[in-house]
Amino acid sequence: MSELNVTNIKHESSSSNNLVLASDGTTTVSGALTASGGITNAGTISAGTIGTGVTINAGTNVSGIGQLVGVSYKASAGSGNGNPVTLESNKNYHCILHWYDSGAGFTEYNTLSVNSSGSVTVSQPLNLSGSVSMTSDANNRIFMQTSGTREYFMAFIFEQGSNFDNS
Repeated sequence: MSELNVTNIKHESSSSNNLVLASDGTTTVSGALTASGGITNAGTISAGTIGTGVTINAGTNVSGIGQLVGVSYKASAGSGNGNPVTLESNKNYHCILHWYDSGAGFTEYNTLSVNSSGSVTVSQPLNLSGSVSMTSDANNRIFMQTSGTREYFMAFIFEQGSNFDNS
């Protein structure tokens, strides 16, 4: 087996190194990298911007671009809690809440903030009618609950990070 030992690779007309192979295993490319065959097992990409020419497939977990984090719902009549949705500390979220009471549907938009200790604050106060409310705990979890007998609800929680049209 042959081995090529090199630290820097430089084009003959370049004034700087085009490819640097560090002893810790990191590789630095100066300039754009074209990977026409794709990138497999990339691990963590620690910095950069996702450009407009990138396609993000459904179900892809990309943080910070308005992704759906979870849904708290209760699909049966009677009092009780919806399932909890776990949120990350030091982040803000959009919440779209839809619920039914006595056959009428209601929709409301709210913003949520989670501090470093995991406490959730509703930044835009809830104006809920009936007996639907939002509850959180110190474990970064939020869930909807109802004390009435007829309410069904769904709360969609999205991570903030992009513009969100709530009109």
